[in-house]
Amino acid sequence: MNLSRPSHRYLPPLVLAATLFSVYLATTAAGLTWANGGSDGGDLITAAAVGGVPHPTGYPVYLVLARLFQFLPIGSLAYRTNLLSAASTVAAAVLVYAIIRRLLEPVAPRAAAWGGFVGGLAFGLSPLVWSQAVITEVYSLNLLLTAALFYLLTAATSRPYRIAFAVGLVQGLAIGNHLLSGLLLPATLALMVIRRAGNSTATRTSGTW
Repeated sequence: MNLSRPSHRYLPPLVLAATLFSVYLATTAAGLTWANGGSDGGDLITAAAVGGVPHPTGYPVYLVLARLFQFLPIGSLAYRTNLLSAASTVAAAVLVYAIIRRLLEPVAPRAAAWGGFVGGLAFGLSPLVWSQAVITEVYSLNLLLTAALFYLLTAATSRPYRIAFAVGLVQGLAIGNHLLSGLLLPATLALMVIRRAGNSTATRTSGTW
């Protein structure tokens, strides 16, 4: 199958998302659980449901999204909150696919889609990632925001200020979800400086021809 054709380009990420979501749905906890290190589940579920504040650091971004998932008309309150982790991990895996494909296409265009698919699947089914995708915890959402950050940082664009705005927004959301995401800030700033320097060099070079 020629995955470079427009009609087939979206097939690998769709199959990846469907596969992972099926696995997660089949293994997601039906209610509140302390498995997989999810001892904060009750705290987070309750805080989201009543508009309260869980243990420090509060996790405001997570609580807003968890509350939205709690409106789903299926299962128990805990199950609906668990689905946020599953959905976040599926989206993160699709972004991993997109990042790998983007990086491989310049050097191995025929293998890029399959490489991205295998990488995304391996990521989504790795024991640690799976363990957090089936319970209520903040880490799956953190994976999604981190993957989105790297996706933006690897994007080629003629409008760097839009990318800078998007990077700042996602970095802020990541910190609002978990303060440890602040540790990514120095690397994010360094990569943005490198991107800007590269864009400036490319502009000067193209202007000489």
